[in-house]
Amino acid sequence: MPDCSGETSGVSPTRASVPDGSGDSPVAFRSRNRDILCLSFAYHPQTLPTAIRAEKLITRLAPDWRWRVITEESECAADPPNVERIRVSWPRSQRTLAALSRLRFSKLLELLVWPDQELLWTPWAFAAALRAIRARRPAAIVVFMMPYSPGLAGVALKRVTGLPLVLNFDDSPTCSDMHPSFPSAIHRRLAGWLEDFYVRSADAVIYVSRTTLERVQQRQPPEHRGKFRLIRYGAEPVRVESSGSGSEVFTIRYIGGFNGWYFFAKASPQGILNRAHQAWMHWGRDTVTRIDYRGSSPVFVGRAVKHLLERRPEWRGKIKVEIYGNRYPASVVDSVLRRERIDDVVTVTGIVSNQEAMRLFASAEMLFLSLPGRPDGTAGGRISAKTYEYLVTDRPILAAVPPGENLEFLRVFPGVTSCEPSDEAAIAAAVERTAAAFFAGSPVRFDRRSHGRSLGYELRAMEFDRVLRDVMQGE
Repeated sequence: MPDCSGETSGVSPTRASVPDGSGDSPVAFRSRNRDILCLSFAYHPQTLPTAIRAEKLITRLAPDWRWRVITEESECAADPPNVERIRVSWPRSQRTLAALSRLRFSKLLELLVWPDQELLWTPWAFAAALRAIRARRPAAIVVFMMPYSPGLAGVALKRVTGLPLVLNFDDSPTCSDMHPSFPSAIHRRLAGWLEDFYVRSADAVIYVSRTTLERVQQRQPPEHRGKFRLIRYGAEPVRVESSGSGSEVFTIRYIGGFNGWYFFAKASPQGILNRAHQAWMHWGRDTVTRIDYRGSSPVFVGRAVKHLLERRPEWRGKIKVEIYGNRYPASVVDSVLRRERIDDVVTVTGIVSNQEAMRLFASAEMLFLSLPGRPDGTAGGRISAKTYEYLVTDRPILAAVPPGENLEFLRVFPGVTSCEPSDEAAIAAAVERTAAAFFAGSPVRFDRRSHGRSLGYELRAMEFDRVLRDVMQGE
């Protein structure tokens, strides 16, 4: 069994601290079966938000519930005693999908393998879940999504076994920030139908965004509207580093995957076959809203810092933008940085563990959040998981985000400066104010400790515990 302890938080797992009696629910909780069967395709030690969220919640719920987690990830020595992983691998399907993509059949995969490529993992997960249920019947089934395909296994298991089903949507097909377009108009309608099907099949559905929850809830029949629960992402408490670290460099940090690199890449001459392929890839796509993916990059903050250094030459070499978590080819990233002439102020590094990410957050001088823009000015429903991780630190936050729930959520906290993703002047002004205080020997800090409980996973686990108890009370 591999030792994954290097990937876990430095905070020891604690109980969800939810009483076993009637104070938690209008009806006293009497179930003796505390076994939960969970499907979570992504799980620890993956660094995807869904994987982190699932592991954090399950770890805190483990003292009160016994979890069996069906996932593609192997067992981990750091798992609590009450958590058992059931690994379902799909290497042949993965190799087949990779080969078809290399052969430029990705358009056909997009059109035919629906709702996502993990559909090929889902039947094996269903079979493993059925075996697990026959071996020991659980009290309920929980599915963490996305991807969305495992929800099909969850619904099928509910129909076969009659067990209560909780579906957790970390992202939603209704969220136009995450799904601004679909392979076709048919796929767009199918996505809405699938989400409604999930809602009407489950006993409870969990969303992380209030905006998205309300949009989906409003289109449901009255008898299904009571199933909705809002349980946001959370963050571990961190030990912030003192300002006396001795560093003379003002560090601006972002940790996560940017996906706007290709929108800055220089277009290379294309032959007729390449142009035909590009036309084929875009043919038939149905657009919900136009997204400016350039905001999902360090280019605008890099340009802003360069402009600032032209006015403040004494700071040259002393302001750095550090990006961690890159998944894009280094050749593409390096090419964009050089072409934009920001490679001397911006560095881009690969994936880091969640534990290391929190350490980097706590030792930065400014935390930077940048999301894709929404040129039409409409409000989005996306709320980045990094939002919560930033807020448990005492560092100033520069949020270059479009209108929407993420912006509104951040506005109630101290130490947050916001602007449009492409507003280089506003970014430069925010950096200048904070950097000036740093170089003057008085780094800017904000006491957000009073918000710690509302942002932590302890409260999220209590909220999730309540959902489990509610659906089991209905049985």
